[in-house]
Amino acid sequence: MLKLFERNTGMQSVIILAVVVLLWIPSIVHPIPLSPADGFAPLYALISPLSPILAAIIAMLLVIAAGFLLNIILVNTGLLPQNSMLPTLIYILYMSAGHPTLTPTLITGVLTIGVTFMLILPKGQITLPADRICGAGVIIGISSMFYAPSLALLITYMLTAVNYRLYRWKDMVLILLGLLAPYLLYWTIMFLSGTLAESFETLWNSIKSITWHTGDYSSLAGVANILLAVIFLAALLILWGRLGEKTVNWQKNATTVMLVTMAGLIMAPFATIFPINLQFFAIPATLCLFHLLIPDRYSYHTPSKWVLWLLDALFVIIILAALLC
Repeated sequence: MLKLFERNTGMQSVIILAVVVLLWIPSIVHPIPLSPADGFAPLYALISPLSPILAAIIAMLLVIAAGFLLNIILVNTGLLPQNSMLPTLIYILYMSAGHPTLTPTLITGVLTIGVTFMLILPKGQITLPADRICGAGVIIGISSMFYAPSLALLITYMLTAVNYRLYRWKDMVLILLGLLAPYLLYWTIMFLSGTLAESFETLWNSIKSITWHTGDYSSLAGVANILLAVIFLAALLILWGRLGEKTVNWQKNATTVMLVTMAGLIMAPFATIFPINLQFFAIPATLCLFHLLIPDRYSYHTPSKWVLWLLDALFVIIILAALLC
């Protein structure tokens, strides 16, 4: 089955469309009302009055478009081969597992693609240009206005800066200026309306408040959620262990994508502890699971038939688990 995702573009599109329909039909037929903006989420507050069905449709289209965009970014960076839409499907599966709708975490999952793109080394360069550092800060700032805990993406930047040896004070100022850019506009509006102090307090309370609560789930959905998390963790460790087989630039860019996991781990306690919000890990899961399911991309040996059958079975299990979440 995975062979279809190496050459047959038409069949890949059909499979992705079928999976999207199965994942999103429940949310569109029985839409969930959008939760009101909780804590500091000024941009999410603007869209929270949307009707449930419109919100579900917008969320579905956002996830599909983001999946294709992430695929293009990873291919253009050389982290993934061309002509395969498997990364798009993996991203959609991890973003859509559960009963999805337009939530702050879903929007953060989409915006994180922009942060990842900004932190990936452009072709032919060995360090990040100034505009990309500043751009990453801007997107993190915008994301935090939908979901305040997404400021944890700054940890991903800091670790990436260490990976790229960005130790200059100028690089630190650039990320800070980018982060403050959307806030300066927002705080100006709050100042003119006389609610600046309240906005600071709300932001601080949103950053320091960890909920540590569980959501509603069935036993089957809980098992499926754990399974998807364990498979991602295994794929992450396997790819991390094989980084030495690649070029230095490939290693750096792949590490940048995988470091998004750190931000996800920090954001996780602010959402439901269980089921795990897999949207935080959709981007690194896209890269790691692709290289787990298509091992000949990084292996010098052609896998045996039984290994390919096991990988096909694992692929089907991932799809079923996402559907059962």
